[in-house]
Amino acid sequence: MGGGPRGLAVVERTLDRLAHSIDQEETPVLVWFDDSSFGSGKAWNPYQTPALLMNTVASQLSGFPDSSAGIEGRYLEGPTFYEWLKSDKASAFLHSDPVLLEEALQTGPDTYTSRALYGAYLHWVASQVVTAYRDYVDIRLVPTRVLSISDQEGAYALMDSDGHTVVVKNVVLAVGHTSQQMIAQEENNQEENNGEA
Repeated sequence: MGGGPRGLAVVERTLDRLAHSIDQEETPVLVWFDDSSFGSGKAWNPYQTPALLMNTVASQLSGFPDSSAGIEGRYLEGPTFYEWLKSDKASAFLHSDPVLLEEALQTGPDTYTSRALYGAYLHWVASQVVTAYRDYVDIRLVPTRVLSISDQEGAYALMDSDGHTVVVKNVVLAVGHTSQQMIAQEENNQEENNGEA
């Protein structure tokens, strides 16, 4: 669960392992839940204001693993964020968003880009990951929030916000930045501070 960069990294590693499993009697299934955006999650949503900037320069980011990650064996290779920005792939992917396309064209290696632009890259990375593994793994993208997880005899039943239940063998929580819900005491304190009590 979780469609942001951490969830994307876990999905890529899991898909690689499932795709290369030696003893596959049936096609493995990966169910990926996120109620905001696959690849970018909420924090890097490409539809947010471009006024919100990243705190890392463009040349130091990548949505793909590389040799510096210390991963043994195979991994899906792809361009870093900056390499992608300077490629025809970015121009094609961003063609319908002139604001992000212009930002991509103006970005240098030491530019602090908008979170939205990095989010667009992460969307593209997610699409590449799904495309690379879809012939080996049944990948199901579920654009809803999981509301509950319950133990079900060696498996887990996940109920989503649409009322559907999916039973899975394993669960990974990569929920990133979640909305905070105040407890009653915090609500009372807020009301008192606002003069509402």
